Amino acid sequence: MDTGFQVNLGAEVDLVDTTGPSVGVHTADEIFAAEAVLVTVPLGVLKAGTINFVPALSPAMLGAIDRLGMGLLNKVYLRFPSVFWDEDADLIGYVGPKRGYFAEWLNIAKYTGEPILVGFNASSAADEIEELSDAEIITQAMTALRNMYEG
Repeated sequence: MDTGFQVNLGAEVDLVDTTGPSVGVHTADEIFAAEAVLVTVPLGVLKAGTINFVPALSPAMLGAIDRLGMGLLNKVYLRFPSVFWDEDADLIGYVGPKRGYFAEWLNIAKYTGEPILVGFNASSAADEIEELSDAEIITQAMTALRNMYEG
C-alpha cells in the first residue's frame, strides 16, 4: 500500500530549513524536500545542538528542551503459575513503604494469555535497583506484590 510518505531510517540530519516553499532536511549525503517533515531524534541529540534549525528554534522551545531530562526506567517481568490479580486491569498501582519502588505494574496477561506482570521502577528507585542482584530485585518485587495481595 502506497501511503505517499517516504521514510528514511538512520539518516543523520544536519539541518532542518523551513524558510522556503518546502521544508528542507539536510543530511551529509543528500537534501530532502517536502511539504512537511517529521524528524525524530533522541533528546541527547537535541540537547547537543548538532542539528541546526533555520529559522532557529525559539527561546521557549530551547528552554523546554533544556528542562527535559532523561532517566532510568527498569522493568521486571514476572511469570506466575496463574493470574491472582484483577484480570481486567491494565495498570496496577502500588504505594509502598519505599517511595517509587514497584509503584506501577502492567498486566500483560490480557494481551499474551500468559500470567505475566511487568513491574516498573523509575528515577531514584531505578538507580538503587541497578545495584541489586537479580535475586534481590525479585525479592523486592515479590514483597511489593505480597503487600498488595496478601496484606
